[in-house]
Parts: sequence; C-alpha cells; structure tokens
Amino acid sequence: MPDNKPACPVIHFDHHAPELAIDPWTTYKELRQSCPIAQSDAHGGFKGVTRYRDIVTIAKDTNRFSSSHDIDGTGNGYQGVTIPAPPVRSIPVELDPPEHTKYRKLLNQIFSPAAVEARRARIEEIAFSFVDAVSARGSCDLVNEIAAPIPAAVTLELLGMPIDKWERYAVPMHQIAYAAPDSAEYQEALVGIAWIMEDVHAEIQRRREGSGPGDDLLSQLLSAEVDGAPLSDQTVLEIAFLVIVGGLDNTASLLANVFLYLHQNHAQRDRLR
Repeated sequence: MPDNKPACPVIHFDHHAPELAIDPWTTYKELRQSCPIAQSDAHGGFKGVTRYRDIVTIAKDTNRFSSSHDIDGTGNGYQGVTIPAPPVRSIPVELDPPEHTKYRKLLNQIFSPAAVEARRARIEEIAFSFVDAVSARGSCDLVNEIAAPIPAAVTLELLGMPIDKWERYAVPMHQIAYAAPDSAEYQEALVGIAWIMEDVHAEIQRRREGSGPGDDLLSQLLSAEVDGAPLSDQTVLEIAFLVIVGGLDNTASLLANVFLYLHQNHAQRDRLR
C-alpha cells in the first residue's frame, strides 16, 4: 500500500500573528525540534524551514531552489524571494549565479569597508542630528524617532537623494513587511512603494540628463558596467530598490530588536551604558 502521509507535517504557522511577534523564539524552537520543515496552511500555503543547516543547503542549491525573480512567472515560474512577489526585482538577491555574482561584485566595491569608512563623518552627523532633536526632551519613542528615521536618512544620503524624504520612504517599507497581504495597510504600503519607485526613477532620469557625476550610489551605478555594457535605468532602479529595502526596514528592525533585548536584559544595558 502506498504511504499517503505528506512529507511535511501540516501546521498553522502564521508569521503575521500578533502572538508570534511577542514571543517568536518559543515557536521557532518548537518547530526546530518537532517539525523543522513544515507545511503551513496560512496565506495560501507555504513551507517553513527552521534549521540553519537546511537553510544553508537550500541557499546554495540554486538549481532546485531558485531566487530568480521572473516578474510575470511565465519564464521559469519563480517570482522572487518573497510572497507576494514585489513589483520589481531586487538585484542581486533575486538573481541566480552567474548573473548574481556579477552584480554582487559590483556592489562589493561600493559597500567595501574603505568606502563605508569614507562616509563615517556624514553618517555620524545624520545620526547625531536625530538624537539631538529628542535628547532635550529626556525621552522618545526609540523605534519611531531613532530606529526608523536614521537608517532611512542614511540610505537616502547614500543614494544621493534628499534625506528630508525619509518618512515617505520609511513608512511604506516598514508597512509592507508587517502588514498581512489581505489588509488595508498592505494596500496602502503598495501605493507608497509605487511612489518610491517613481521618485527613484525620476532621480535616475535627472542624472541621465546631465546633473554630473558624484560619489553617491546612483552616480556610481549609472557609470558602472557589467559584461562591458552600462546598466539600464531599470537595472539601476532594481539595485536601488534592494538597497532601500535593506537600508530601511532590515536595519530599523534590527535596531528595534536590540532596544527590546536591552530593555529585557538590564545587565547588558548597564554594560553598554
């Protein structure tokens, strides 16, 4: 008799659930111990992989687990590394080798330790400006007034764009990460991200029209070549989109979790102080 038992146990794991946000560690520990690869019935169904060695294996096996973002799904059938798929690719994380390697080498130059160190003074100036704005009050919302605005402003500075737009960039990028796909907040985030894409594209067009070379990321991308050919406006936009995603929500989330950890672990907070 054939064994009809599914390879992955079906569970209800919802990464948007409020209770998971309060204590994700217990849930992840239970999954690793009981069903490290599970099939969730939430959001149309997906598989969750929780063990480090399995994740590394999957990440390295680009033949069976492609990251390639085929926008309409008619080519290889894959639509990127997130569900739902975003409206544009994020280069290079949504490319497979050898294309991924070419663009990763390009970004390695821009984000090298020496290149980042050259920007230290300006990054510190931006960070101090936000801290100074709240220090006189003696209290602040660490997430909304420190963790969110500073990474957003620094990312815009890196791209060579006005940092006073930070809020219009930060809000939808955070919202798209935490809002469930069927929620009104998610739809609002999509509208905000569409504005971001239009704003960055307009900036690329201005550079193309002769605003002059600079040492910012957009200027360097517009003068870069891959396989002997310059990058198209769309490719520059897709690389910039990845930088915005990583620079805004990822960094702000990391800082927020650091603040939460220090709040819950006073000995470590005193040690840091």
